[in-house]
Amino acid sequence: MVYLGKKLIQPVCTQAQQNEGIRLIARAVTAQHPEAMFTLGTPLIRDAAKETEEQLGLDYIEQSAQLGHTHAAAFLGAHLMSVSRTEDQRDQAFLWLGLAANDGSVLAAMTLSQLYKSGMHGVVQDRCAAALWRETAGLLQNPDMDFSPQTDVACK
Repeated sequence: MVYLGKKLIQPVCTQAQQNEGIRLIARAVTAQHPEAMFTLGTPLIRDAAKETEEQLGLDYIEQSAQLGHTHAAAFLGAHLMSVSRTEDQRDQAFLWLGLAANDGSVLAAMTLSQLYKSGMHGVVQDRCAAALWRETAGLLQNPDMDFSPQTDVACK
């Protein structure tokens, strides 16, 4: 149902097909399908004309992440980090990014590496943590490579 819905909402489809795709995805959302929640939440956030639409999209993304959807967790962590103003908000962002990275998200691991490397969004710069997350991202992409020499140098 979700796969077909995602195919039907593509721009090349007719408006009637897109409406049917949205209907299929919305039906899957009511059944608590994590991929459907992520699929519906992402454009709500991206294209939100009102704050309520953005919040609804975030709610879908968070529910999807709570149900174990790795991409939703990575998206949620990155979004929360970009709007964080307090240490508690950053901690929530780190939680979601860490869960996603530990679940195999190269994007989340690279995001964590960049945050520690650059010190963006109030994150304390830490070359060792940046190297460890870079190593994790590399291992996720290619488990046979050895990244440890870079990490060893950064963590001394």
